[in-house]
Order: sequence, then structure tokens, then C-alpha cells
Amino acid sequence: MKDKDVEFELENLKDFAKKVLQPIKGVAFPVIVEATTGKKIFRVDLEKEEDRNLIESIKHSAHEVSRKYYEKEEIIGNRPNDVSEPLEQVFVDELISKGMEAKRLKKKGYPDLELIDKADRVTYIEIKVSRVENVEEGSPRNFYYKPSKKTKIKEDARHLLLGFIIKETTPKHWKIVGWKLVDLCYLKVNFKPEFNADNKEIYKEESIIAEEWMEK
Repeated sequence: MKDKDVEFELENLKDFAKKVLQPIKGVAFPVIVEATTGKKIFRVDLEKEEDRNLIESIKHSAHEVSRKYYEKEEIIGNRPNDVSEPLEQVFVDELISKGMEAKRLKKKGYPDLELIDKADRVTYIEIKVSRVENVEEGSPRNFYYKPSKKTKIKEDARHLLLGFIIKETTPKHWKIVGWKLVDLCYLKVNFKPEFNADNKEIYKEESIIAEEWMEK
């Protein structure tokens, strides 16, 4: 290939990369899930008895968990993230007590829980914990979804997010002051490309200009 042809190909590649790597805003979450997993997200329809029963069971379980950690007990953790994990199991146990088949999905990433209701339908639930002062604003990474070949999404299903709102009463002691249940069918997400490298790549021998060790 001639030098001019190589330069032309490189310029085309650069132009393509610029277009592909532009941030994308306001993409419907159901579209992303179906594109990356082949599974559909169903909207919750409160006109349907099965959906009403499902939501009532979740609401009642959320109420019982919140009442427990508002009136009777507190959760201990350094940060809201530390509170989230124990709450997942408490909520699962509460759902099971209501006759649901529920379990935590062990691998990291979305979603946290899988629920099978009395109509034998799958619902995925993401558990989030937010400080009361951050509920209205927060950060762009309050919710994130990373596609994976080993996806936890195995079925067409409803996708819900249960957000517990917490308040720090004394250092590292938290109580639940509220909760919100969200249908992720309506969620819009943003995409921002990111490049990364691990330490093996960063500190490879040919890249190091100088180094010093006090102990090794």
C-alpha cells in the first residue's frame, strides 16, 4: 500500500473514531438491554391483576424493611454503599415471607435480585441506597449498566429499581427514612466512552523512564 493510501486510511479511521466515541444522551434503557442481551423489558401495567399483586407485594416488603430500620434498628456502615448489601438480603427474606421466590444474583453488576411472582413471572430488581440529601440530585453514576457476555438477565421481564433513602443518625449508624419504587421501562441512560489500562500495561518495561524503590 502506498504512503498516500495509508494516510488516507488513517484519516478515515480517525474520522470514524471521532463519530463512534461521541457521548450519547437520553437512550431508552429497554433498547440497550434488548440490544445487549436479546431480552425485552416489560412495562408494569397496573390494569393487570398480576402486576397489581406483584407491586403490592414489593410495596409491603419495602414498607416492612423500612419500618424495621426506622423504628427498631439501625444499619451500621461507613458509607451508603456499605448499607446496600445487607439490605438486599433483608429485602429478599421479606419477599420470600410473602410467598415470592426471590434470590440475590451473586455476580457483580446489574441487576441485584431476581424475583418470581405467584404468576410464575420473572422480575429483576436493582437495590439502591441514597442519602436523604442526595435523592433529588446525586451523580451520573447513581445508576449504571455494563453489558457483559455473562449477563444476569436471562428472561424477558419487568425491571424495577427500589431506592431506599437513608439518614445518618450518628457516625456510621443509618436509618431508613423512605423508599421509592421505579419502573425502569421509562429510564433514559447516557453513554460516555471510556478508555482504560491496568497496571501491567501502565508499568510495562519499555514505558518506564525512571524508578526508585525504598523497599521491594
